[in-house]
Amino acid sequence: GWNDTDKLGMSVGVIYEELTDRFKVYGQRDIEVMRSRILAADEVVGFNHVGFDMPLIFGKKRGWGGGDDSEDVHDRVE
Repeated sequence: GWNDTDKLGMSVGVIYEELTDRFKVYGQRDIEVMRSRILAADEVVGFNHVGFDMPLIFGKKRGWGGGDDSEDVHDRVE
């Protein structure tokens, strides 16, 4: 559930790379390659990736920095 996203498995992940203007699709078997791409990125921007996607992809909760558009939406709704 939402409190244990770091324990869920990944069905599919997609990364858009601005330099190549391409989307890259990753399955569970490609998760190590996806992790490497994320860690090598200059910037990671997403929607709810700090609270959901990153713990799911990396299997642990840790201090994932900004660039999460869901936080902006949440702030505007309140």
